[in-house]
Amino acid sequence: MKALIAGGGVAGLTAALALLREGIDVQLFERAPEMSEIGAGIQMSPNGTRILDHLGLLDAFRERAVATERLDFHDLETGSPVYTVPLGAGAAERYGQTFYQCHRADLLQVMVDRLPPNIVSLGADIVGVGQDGDRAWLKTADGVRHWGDVVLACDGIHSVVRDRVFNAVPLRDSGLSAWRALIPWEIARDFGIGHISAAWFGKARAAVAYWVRPGELFNLVGIVTATEVNAESWTRRGAVTALRKSFDGCNPVLRRIVDSVDDAFLTGFMHRSALESYVSGRIALVGDAAHAMLPFLAQGGVQAMEDAVTLARLLAKHGAGDVAGAMAAYDALRRPRANLVQSTATAMASLWTIGDEQQIRMRNGRFRGIMRIDPYAETIWGWLYGHDAVAAADARIVDAPPPPALDRDVARHAFEICSTFITPEDHERGIPGLRDAYNRLLARFPATPGTQVTPVSCNGVSCLIVSDPSASEELRVMHFHGGGYVVGSAEGAVEYAGRLSRASGHSVLVVDYRLAPEHPFPAAVEDAGAAYAWLCEQHEAPILISGESAGGGLAVILGLRVRDEGVQRAPAGYYLLSPYTDLEITGASVDEAKGRDPLANRDLLVALSGAYLQGHDPCDPMASPIHADLTGLAPMLIGCSAVEALRGDSERLFAVAQANGVPSRLLVYPDTLHIFALFPFLPEADEWLGELPAFANAAHGGLCEA
Repeated sequence: MKALIAGGGVAGLTAALALLREGIDVQLFERAPEMSEIGAGIQMSPNGTRILDHLGLLDAFRERAVATERLDFHDLETGSPVYTVPLGAGAAERYGQTFYQCHRADLLQVMVDRLPPNIVSLGADIVGVGQDGDRAWLKTADGVRHWGDVVLACDGIHSVVRDRVFNAVPLRDSGLSAWRALIPWEIARDFGIGHISAAWFGKARAAVAYWVRPGELFNLVGIVTATEVNAESWTRRGAVTALRKSFDGCNPVLRRIVDSVDDAFLTGFMHRSALESYVSGRIALVGDAAHAMLPFLAQGGVQAMEDAVTLARLLAKHGAGDVAGAMAAYDALRRPRANLVQSTATAMASLWTIGDEQQIRMRNGRFRGIMRIDPYAETIWGWLYGHDAVAAADARIVDAPPPPALDRDVARHAFEICSTFITPEDHERGIPGLRDAYNRLLARFPATPGTQVTPVSCNGVSCLIVSDPSASEELRVMHFHGGGYVVGSAEGAVEYAGRLSRASGHSVLVVDYRLAPEHPFPAAVEDAGAAYAWLCEQHEAPILISGESAGGGLAVILGLRVRDEGVQRAPAGYYLLSPYTDLEITGASVDEAKGRDPLANRDLLVALSGAYLQGHDPCDPMASPIHADLTGLAPMLIGCSAVEALRGDSERLFAVAQANGVPSRLLVYPDTLHIFALFPFLPEADEWLGELPAFANAAHGGLCEA
């Protein structure tokens, strides 16, 4: 087999070395007349270091790179710490390899030095590409057509191969540009910055600085809006006075770094939307040609390396007789991961460059909250740094397909709905995108025709009164929606509330409590208390408190508050579906359900909890009721899935209730989802709601019609 590679950057050189290692002949075409020193710093996370080790380059790379001890994030104006990620030996232990910083040219040189002679054709401008039966070809500007078995387009964000073979996807301007500068050791040694990656978040600007050559070169990247500067080139020089103006008012450490710069490059941050495929016959896109991304995860080069070794491994395993199989496996394996990295990097760009003061405070609070729950930031970085591209490719070849997460067709249908409701565009937008996606998911299930929905203000808290046509107008049920205190709404809960109304025979008050990060802890608790006080003032009848996911935890917390304050009468009972009761996220089921719960996983739960708590103690019983003394609370009926991430939260809440003398019952439903009752087509949704009348009557006689 022979592979033709267009482009001699990180993607192309990694591909050449990986293919040669697998016994595949290679010809690499680079348009530049020489492999010159371009670019500046690059960060090599453990998933990339692992590839260098696989290719036999790690020892040579270490001699030129700097091992990173930690990532430090600061406020740009004050210099105060925001977030710290320990790396060093800890990262090597957690992820199997070390995190490094280096000069891009040094990384390229390590790769070039390992290539055998006559592999690289310099000054080779690609002007054509195509395929014919069992061959593929590249045409260079000298008119020569070069033939091989496959073509790998490693020619970057402006890929000629992609533009000629694949549907054109226009470049997207991020609205950001960057000043890039290299500072010599004799100046940078006085900055007081060791072997770390230092970052500063400011108002509509940010900066990153780190050593790229030990004892020789220090790298600065200053990120600003494109209205200040706008360019997209490694070689366009900007005025140093403009750089310094961009960072007026920054903290003394960063000010000193910026003032030391005497030469800077301008780079515009451009990227592309996710592609529908990385392959076309015998032609494959690799690296930026496939998934040009913003640099806010420092993964552009590393993802190119993952692409390259994956494709090389698959081509070798499938062989020349099954190039189509190798290409299909490459696309199926790499595209979901690289597209996720791509959209996450775009979402991070928004976090780094927020321009609103309130949003800045919320962002910093979220990071403080996440750091408290996950001090090593494994939920943020683990999915990136712990990945082994070679092992993933091997597993794709030798392993049987994994069994489906759920057994029944109807359950798998619900699983598929939940697995695909967030689009890449939603992901790029962060929390606003997640909210819109979740609202769309719930909107798939409209309320029963005739359901009455009436907005009402309950002591200043927005609520909805939901009444099924068959139910009385008397408010006897209060419901809290789920969403991790960050997403969800009363409107999104209307369909489920309508079924609650039908099952209970009474109207339901759905509370639209304030969401984080705009309104962190204890805003939801305060709103729950205010709405409950209003309801008690309106009606003297016993009240059942219902909640799902975070709303289930909030229902119990409301009960604790009412008990301890003794101002209102106590609720009659708690009807809790998949309650989220441990915001420290210590339950074993969270990891046991990995891959089987499309609605809740450790990464998401940490992000939601951090956004809500913002540094508050996650073990506070008013945040995590599994740590509460539940003595004196009314009976509880708790339902959950046997395979969901929050099964442990339900089980532990049940255990605490039992230990504290609270009449309680736990129903565990097999082969279904988290918050399964929100999906009206699932049979277990009817089973769960069918338990409501008997439970309510047992909890407080006459609450529901028998």
